[in-house]
Amino acid sequence: MGKNIALAYLPWDYCQPGRALAVQYFGETYPVEVASVGYKPLYDPENAKPRS
Repeated sequence: MGKNIALAYLPWDYCQPGRALAVQYFGETYPVEVASVGYKPLYDPENAKPRS
């Protein structure tokens, strides 16, 4: 995927895909974007990639 993934609990008002937020981790603040809400897969959501 080429991206870092983090799981987080968000209040419902913040749960919109594409919403920009900031996360503080060990004293550093990082810009993040809500990629998915619920159980939507982030990689190959249409299951189009062949399995080996």
